[in-house]
Amino acid sequence: MKKGYIMIAAGAACWGSLGAFSTVLFEQGLSSLTVANFRVLLTTLIMGLYLAIFHRHLLQVAKKDLSFFAAAGFISVCIFNFTYITAISLTNIVTAVILLYTAPVFVTILSRFIFKEQVTPQKTLALLLTLIGCALVVEAYDLSSLKLNFKGILTGLSAGFTYGLYSIFSKKALETYSPWTTVFYSFVFGSLFISLFGRPWEKISLVGSFNTGIYLLLIALIPTVLAYTLYTAGLKYVESSKASIIATVEPVVAVILAAFIFHAQISIFQFAGILLVLGSVILIQIPTAGSSKKQEIKQNQ
Repeated sequence: MKKGYIMIAAGAACWGSLGAFSTVLFEQGLSSLTVANFRVLLTTLIMGLYLAIFHRHLLQVAKKDLSFFAAAGFISVCIFNFTYITAISLTNIVTAVILLYTAPVFVTILSRFIFKEQVTPQKTLALLLTLIGCALVVEAYDLSSLKLNFKGILTGLSAGFTYGLYSIFSKKALETYSPWTTVFYSFVFGSLFISLFGRPWEKISLVGSFNTGIYLLLIALIPTVLAYTLYTAGLKYVESSKASIIATVEPVVAVILAAFIFHAQISIFQFAGILLVLGSVILIQIPTAGSSKKQEIKQNQ
């Protein structure tokens, strides 16, 4: 079980590096949609090559499951990236991030009905702590930094919902397939759909330089291949709702990286938010009397 928590946290920490890499690419003149499009495409190519060379058997999926992976790719890769980018443009990065981190709420509700995961007082408290913590980390207390409008809020909540659905799709896929297969086929279909919006063939000249190519490769490897594979592997051992709460360490890592790389200041409120998020991650791992009994029954069977 602990192995699962470590994988989830490590995957989320890798996601936290996305902001740092994206900032460099934006400074080089690439748009959010172009970065997202090449991130997804390169991830698909890297994973496809790796599996074709070293684990060809993991490329085998039943024909009946292709529609499932197409839905996962369309919703949790393409629509998620599209709505998140649109939310940033309609509002701003702070507002979009806050709306994105409604994802654990959606996952907790959906997991209750789909996987029969219990909504315990411990989980509810961890969820509340992580929502407050994330709001403090992105400095949502500064109302002047928020930009609210109906379209922006609706799009941002859609990003949170589709982001959360990745945990649901993956948990279901893991009943039959490995984490590598699950991530790869989600991205295969995701890259096909997002390319219809991003039209990468028209942007080749923008990404042709060595420096840009290196950062695109890094953004595909660390906050995508590594992040998604670790997170998906962790889902085999951890409830979806708990995993989505643990994954909120992502903005914490992003803020810490920004402090180290770009010399950004961490305020006292952000530090309090970091402690709340980390506290919720610790809280969610404390076994309750009910969960200890369940584990005992499992071991006796």
